[in-house]
Amino acid sequence: MRLCIIAGALIIFSTSCEVLDKEPQNAVPEPAVWSTPGLAAAYVNNLYYYTMPGFSMKSTNDPFDQSAELADEVYYNAGSSYAKYQFLYGLIDNESVPFFGRDTYSYIRLMNIFFENIEKGTLDQETKGLLKGQVFFLRAWTYWNLVKLYGGVPMVMKLQETFTNGDIDESLYVKRNKTGECIDLIVQDLDSAYYYLPAKWEEDDDYGRVTRGAAIALKGRVLLFWASEQFNPQKKSERWQRAYDANKSAMESLTEDGYGLHPSFRELFEQCSEKTKEAIFVRVYDLNAGTAYTHGFDNAVRPSDQSSGGGSRNHVTWDLVKAFPMASGYPLYTDSAGTTYDQDRFWLNRDPRFYYTVAYNTGSWPLSGDDTYKVWTYYHYKEGNLINVMGNSKTYTGFYCRKFVNPSIDKDDAGYVATDWMEIRFAEIILNLAECANELDGKSDEVRELLFKIRNERNDVKVGMGYIDENLTDKTIMREIIMTERQVELAFENKRHWDLRRRNMYENDLGPNIKKLNGTRRTGWKVLLNEARVDPVRFLTIRDGVDFSLAPVYNAYFKQGVEDSLDTQYAINFPQPKYNFYPFANENMLKNPELEQNIFWGGTFDPYEE
Repeated sequence: MRLCIIAGALIIFSTSCEVLDKEPQNAVPEPAVWSTPGLAAAYVNNLYYYTMPGFSMKSTNDPFDQSAELADEVYYNAGSSYAKYQFLYGLIDNESVPFFGRDTYSYIRLMNIFFENIEKGTLDQETKGLLKGQVFFLRAWTYWNLVKLYGGVPMVMKLQETFTNGDIDESLYVKRNKTGECIDLIVQDLDSAYYYLPAKWEEDDDYGRVTRGAAIALKGRVLLFWASEQFNPQKKSERWQRAYDANKSAMESLTEDGYGLHPSFRELFEQCSEKTKEAIFVRVYDLNAGTAYTHGFDNAVRPSDQSSGGGSRNHVTWDLVKAFPMASGYPLYTDSAGTTYDQDRFWLNRDPRFYYTVAYNTGSWPLSGDDTYKVWTYYHYKEGNLINVMGNSKTYTGFYCRKFVNPSIDKDDAGYVATDWMEIRFAEIILNLAECANELDGKSDEVRELLFKIRNERNDVKVGMGYIDENLTDKTIMREIIMTERQVELAFENKRHWDLRRRNMYENDLGPNIKKLNGTRRTGWKVLLNEARVDPVRFLTIRDGVDFSLAPVYNAYFKQGVEDSLDTQYAINFPQPKYNFYPFANENMLKNPELEQNIFWGGTFDPYEE
């Protein structure tokens, strides 16, 4: 059984559901909370409800709800007024990023109320410590999500008095901390969380609570960002050293606590294995707790005939498809890959992770209990009009997202799925450490060892190391390899946009082979049926039994594929460094006269200050 906590101050733990972040209920007088174990725990559970990450696509108005659409991973058929595309096309204004404000700081206030009162109660010290560790983590997580967006923010670390003699207390008007001060305070909270939290929770019902592993893993991620160009345009080596040390410690501590790579990539992301040693920071879902504690990711991304009115999201781009190397490990842009790569039969001899991440035309994809189901995305002519075989409910790119989709779930149930969200998993720790090591001198052997783990330690992922070995001492090429490794390993895990942003990859070339995104347009891959050889109606009756891996067979039924531009109105234009630090909304500036606007938005606050 997985964790069930009803996050309401009047609820005691006598239920059998398994969800950490149920909606908060009514409050009780505070003195009772801090001396009653169930009530104190329920207070903390409210904080999980407010702050936990999870599967996205609940809102089209939140620009960061599905950040894959802010990058080159996927395409969603929406106009330029769509909130995410306002960012991608460089069209935002001061009102576009509304996350600095009352709601977020009300959660922080609840955390500070906890710290103000927890020691006043009569709970035993062990219980207090476990609760404190969780709140330290959640406060760090909440502040980090602000700093990642804006740079330095007001770091309110103690409970503020709201009124003095009936008037608003002027101490509420808090200035922005320097960004470096924010990072240090976040790290301080994570160090405290690590001190108080257990390596593992003893009870199965507590699965999903943060552990000391989550704390040290998040610390490594925070310091990786702090070392990257978003925050470190001068490329200070001491930042990379600090990030390396933190991620090295995270790797060692997590390994000691029993974490590691799950032995099967397929099990993790196609069979949706849960409670695995790879999962470090997890949002738990559970259908037994009610449909409100599920998500609709599967329904959103499965083909329309395998979903219930879904299938419109996470259409995988041709750009991501091309990012996966050959099984030999060579990128498609190298001569060595060219000897085995066939652009029309692009799926042959690829990195095995490709097959568990992307669904493509002619590919098998058992869904809804149908082991014979195949994906079809081709076009043909009907009455002189070019149409997709799936009609208007087609994929606009020629591909679907396969990762995280549980094939055993029936299409009618795909809108209420309980697959857990892994915000941090062990593979990210390996890649974080490899990236940091590559930016320092004398660590090329360690970089290779880490990349070998990612490419070869699992029983169903075996990728060659030749290209890495040929370029191991070239930091620039290795940087390209590592960032591409992150792109394919962590696809659809809400990482790609933030990687592009922190390393200025929208604005600048990463190296000679990985070019900037600005000025480019995302592409799909359009395949047309060869109607000179086969009638579209007849093809429907024979296609499932044809082996399209053979070139003569494939070419007999399909014409050569063509790249299809998806961004028809605008090219990608994500200006950096301007969009590395978003503006505060005008409402926030009016409410707090002490706030300074970011220098990139007409203000005086320098987000690079330490």
